[in-house]
Amino acid sequence: MDIAKIIKRKGFTQKQVSDALGINRVNLNNMINGNPTYRTMRQVADVIGANVSEFFEDEVKRPNEDFASYVRYKGIHYTADTLEEFFKQVDELRIIAK
Repeated sequence: MDIAKIIKRKGFTQKQVSDALGINRVNLNNMINGNPTYRTMRQVADVIGANVSEFFEDEVKRPNEDFASYVRYKGIHYTADTLEEFFKQVDELRIIAK
């Protein structure tokens, strides 16, 4: 996962993103280069106009035969066999949950 690469690709600097989030650049750098939470990824994605799934594009491109997910939300069952499917579902569920 290379969030910094996606920030740059979207035409932003880490300084611009950190300013939009109300934190300093060093803190943002530590957050995105460590083990960022989904909340952090969502906040950065919102600032740069991206989907969280874009942060995982390198992992998605690699075949991952051992991945499977199962989510039940409001009685509806969602399954995914790839990371790409999973992150699309997360984005869809986020919209539904609003």
